[in-house]
Amino acid sequence: MGQEQLLGQRYGQGKPGLNLTNIRMLNIPVPPLSEQHETVAKLDAYQGTTDQLRYTQDAIGAELDALMPSILSRAFRGD
Repeated sequence: MGQEQLLGQRYGQGKPGLNLTNIRMLNIPVPPLSEQHETVAKLDAYQGTTDQLRYTQDAIGAELDALMPSILSRAFRGD
């Protein structure tokens, strides 16, 4: 939709650039407030999941870091 609006404003062989007037004239659709709230709720849930995964990844990384010297020691001893 935005591209169609901008293409409709071109002149000559092309539009060399945008100016503030062109941008101010754009009609930008905004979803209803209920849909905006729903989107924010979904993004918050995704953020919570991402935070949990990051915490789990950090914990597993710390465990692996702690195990690595033992694993290397056993490997060099032939165990």
